[in-house]
Amino acid sequence: MHALAATVVLLREAHETGSRPRAFEIGRALYRMLLMAAVATNLGYIKLELFDFFIKWIFPIATDDEVAMDLDRDVLGGQAYWLGRIVMQLEDAGLHIDAPNGPTRQLRQMLQIN
Repeated sequence: MHALAATVVLLREAHETGSRPRAFEIGRALYRMLLMAAVATNLGYIKLELFDFFIKWIFPIATDDEVAMDLDRDVLGGQAYWLGRIVMQLEDAGLHIDAPNGPTRQLRQMLQIN
């Protein structure tokens, strides 16, 4: 949660200084972090409400001159479900989220957009 909050501060700073490309890149990273937090923490019970909050108040400032984030609560929920299933498969394979050198790297790689 602290990382999410810190990233929101960075996003706001980029937006307020007019660095729109930077704001968009931070927004993309924040999107991935939000999905990871919804799966890897106890946020599962409030993830839809959290998604609504971020969609309404946070992600609109993560726009570039050419593109904006067009997000949907149900799509985010579906992606969180899918990512949760992957995490369970990793845990079944012997990898644990809270273990040192756990699958955080694998989660980031799955969320990386090339």
